[in-house]
Amino acid sequence: MTFQMFDMEVFICLLSGYIGSSNLFPEPLNQEDEKIFLEKLKNGDDEARNILIERNLRLVAHVAKKYSTTNIDQDDLISIGTIRFN
Repeated sequence: MTFQMFDMEVFICLLSGYIGSSNLFPEPLNQEDEKIFLEKLKNGDDEARNILIERNLRLVAHVAKKYSTTNIDQDDLISIGTIRFN
């Protein structure tokens, strides 16, 4: 699954779905691959940016899930977490 265009609503839906299912997103990049994609991103590679976003959405959902027992809306937490990727 690769995102051709950053769409906040799609990410929120995916992350909301992740809260109930741990298999929705691909595994995070290993350290070596992450360094490679970060270097490509510095050189303006949009595909590298998309891959980095995709592979780190799991972290946003994981953090949001920790707040599931609070009165904070999960969609708000996910939105805030994904804004940084944009």
